[in-house]
Amino acid sequence: MKKKKIHIQYKSIVDPVFRASVLFVFGEDANECMKETFKKFSLDDVSEEEKSQIAEYNFKNSIGTSFHFHKKIIIWMPKFPSSVNEMGVIAHELVHSVRMILDDCGIQIEESTDEVAAYMLEYYFTEVMKSKFK
Repeated sequence: MKKKKIHIQYKSIVDPVFRASVLFVFGEDANECMKETFKKFSLDDVSEEEKSQIAEYNFKNSIGTSFHFHKKIIIWMPKFPSSVNEMGVIAHELVHSVRMILDDCGIQIEESTDEVAAYMLEYYFTEVMKSKFK
């Protein structure tokens, strides 16, 4: 039997300041998306153990999730957002991503650094949404 081809969209964003990357993966079958993502992208600093944990992650009922690998973030959603609620999921996952990237740089989000976090969130959100509003 022929294996069904899955449709995956990718959007990669590289942060020019913190040299971090956020890779958005949009596709219905999350586990297959992750397997294909690891084949397609060079993620040398992701261990085989981490890859297998993601491959076996239970995405059931998930509308979005993020994975962190030292300044590399992968955000999965079943499809590119087409509603306000789905855009909210992007913002939600990006909050986690910004915190993780800043943690990697030794910066805690607090009153004196929250503007940096806000600019990062704005940058990532704007970059991913450019795909929708070209």
